[in-house]
Amino acid sequence: MPFIIESLALETKPQGPVEVLSLTWEERCKPRQRFVTDKGTEIACSFPRGTVFKEGDVLYNSLEKTIVIQAQEEAVFVIHPKDTNQLCIVVHHLGNWHRSGQLLLNDILLAQADSPLEEWLKNRNIPYQVEQKPYHPNLRGSAHE
Repeated sequence: MPFIIESLALETKPQGPVEVLSLTWEERCKPRQRFVTDKGTEIACSFPRGTVFKEGDVLYNSLEKTIVIQAQEEAVFVIHPKDTNQLCIVVHHLGNWHRSGQLLLNDILLAQADSPLEEWLKNRNIPYQVEQKPYHPNLRGSAHE
């Protein structure tokens, strides 16, 4: 029987042995689903809609165990726009497509890797490479909130 978790732990300092729940960006955006920790503990999350888990969030904390969120590495495009204008074009299109992005220092942008975006980048000669990294978008595509 899974643990049912409906809110983040109030105490963030681990009280028990730490178990890690490694989630991709998409998984961290789905507050209602079942997971299994790195130690095999099955949990069922039932958080309010709109909840987005962050790296380091403590889902459960007791003397028995502490369950902590970790951002899992996933395939991302590391986009290196040639100039500020090209950066603005990429960010504009990601927003139009309701896609997220992670803007880093030196105008480097991360975006979730997929074939339509890859084709678009290639067609416009925008430099990029595919890497496995934790993805923490700070530019969020939304449905016109």
